[in-house]
Amino acid sequence: MIGRLLRWILIIFTVVAYQGLLAEYLAPRGTGLRWDILVVLLAGMIGGTARGALAGGIVGFFSDCLVPEYLGWGMMVKATLGALIGVSREHLFTERLVARWAILALGVAAHDLVYLLPVSGFDLARYGYTLGVSTTISTVVTSTAGMGFLILWQLVSRTAPSLGLGRGRDGLHA
Repeated sequence: MIGRLLRWILIIFTVVAYQGLLAEYLAPRGTGLRWDILVVLLAGMIGGTARGALAGGIVGFFSDCLVPEYLGWGMMVKATLGALIGVSREHLFTERLVARWAILALGVAAHDLVYLLPVSGFDLARYGYTLGVSTTISTVVTSTAGMGFLILWQLVSRTAPSLGLGRGRDGLHA
């Protein structure tokens, strides 16, 4: 239990440090891999509703600390997104790769749709440009990377019992 918590804290710290220090240089104008959203989406897709909401809340809070004018807005949006992705995992048929990719893509697009309107100052021209260009590229890149991580997770999950790692009560590694 403590090991899992420490891993999540390390992942979240790394993502927030990346977003705060390197994302501007590695993803010009926010078009590229969105690690903060990817962690929230994967937590919901792998762990379910509660883990998705928890990861979204934590990532959102630390991301909001980087832009204190909107403190709480990102946390609320990301926690809701993580919970909704978890609900989709639990209640929709998401065994096919195309369905998973579509859910991840919808998650990135929904985040930007809700999060960016107040952040853009309700300037509809800026909002539309950001959604049209940045969000489209980020959606494709982030959801494709998410699929790669999900496939890798499945491969590791299948080989874990043979490695003696065991499985927890929720089907995840102990």
